[in-house]
Amino acid sequence: MRNAQILLTALVAISVPALAAKPTSISQLQQTLAAAQAEHRTDDAVAKQLIDIKLTARLTGLPLQQLIALSPGPTTTQAIQAVADASAFLDPPPTEILDKSAPSAAEQSAIFAQTLHYVVHVLPTLPNFLATRVTGHYVDSLVGLNEESVQRGELYWIGTHRAPIAFRDGRETDDPALLAAAAASDKKDHSKGAKDTAAADPVGGLSSWGELGPILKVVLGDSIKGKLTWARWDQEDSKPVAVFQFVVDRTISHYGVSYCCETTAEGSGAGLMQVKRPVTLRQVGYHGYLEVDPETGTILRITIEADLQPGDMIQRASMMVEYGPVKIGDKDHICPTRSVSISIARAEVESHGELHSTFRTLVNDVKFTEYHRFGSEATLIAHE
Repeated sequence: MRNAQILLTALVAISVPALAAKPTSISQLQQTLAAAQAEHRTDDAVAKQLIDIKLTARLTGLPLQQLIALSPGPTTTQAIQAVADASAFLDPPPTEILDKSAPSAAEQSAIFAQTLHYVVHVLPTLPNFLATRVTGHYVDSLVGLNEESVQRGELYWIGTHRAPIAFRDGRETDDPALLAAAAASDKKDHSKGAKDTAAADPVGGLSSWGELGPILKVVLGDSIKGKLTWARWDQEDSKPVAVFQFVVDRTISHYGVSYCCETTAEGSGAGLMQVKRPVTLRQVGYHGYLEVDPETGTILRITIEADLQPGDMIQRASMMVEYGPVKIGDKDHICPTRSVSISIARAEVESHGELHSTFRTLVNDVKFTEYHRFGSEATLIAHE
């Protein structure tokens, strides 16, 4: 089984001190946006109000859409999205946590068995399709980057990248070499005419792989041998959601972290130069949460946070994926709808002939869109 991988580009930069975070509840954020709307404040003015906001609970789904509806423009919308992304690994608000007794050990085993069956037997039966992965990139500082941007909360938006992802004969791929022909021929039958590209992401940062099944198989397989415990009952769309917590030690892990690239500065004075080298941590421990439908075993959300060492060039590698119904052809299927990846990476960079060491936070907000079956002329040939 291919290890789940994470790709990170350590951007060359010199950090500036982060602004002091202001703990804010979702309801307080809603009040702030509602007041700004009532006072007809400008888009830029409202966005500046969100610079130091750090949510105390996870913001996603309908509550997030309701807040975006209060936005006066694109600048504030990106600020709200950045604030929401930063909250992706927090617990949900208290109103979304059910005051309900934990299921018995036998009931927990039955729920997990359904989830295992779903991942091993149901996911591979998805129809052949193409989708688009739209990645919005955020960074905590622009110092050292030749970019002009407006601050979005504690994060700066620095660009969006679109790329296709395919699922064929029970296998997932986002390998550009395998996708190029399929994407090109499929557009002949794709009336939306999306301007997707299989080219490498020019911004980089932490990105996820395997959302359509491989990453779930890795986590479930490791969790059986690791530590899997009951966490709580959540609520989504007025229905109970079973939440399990898992911890996997490095010695039994099949989860890998790789990033491109480690940035170091070599030499001295006029001969000082920046060197980039790919680095891979092939086996890391990790922990997180698995949220499932207790009746069907369908996975609704997963979070994975790598357990890294203090001396590693990357200090944080966290991934969250949300799943929901999407229409492919004439039927609804459960597929990835959104993903958030957060990393903190160390880089040694040259500035004015001097060597500096810094940390930079990178956030990738991913939307999975435009699900559709392969066109009649689309082909995808995989080479082992």
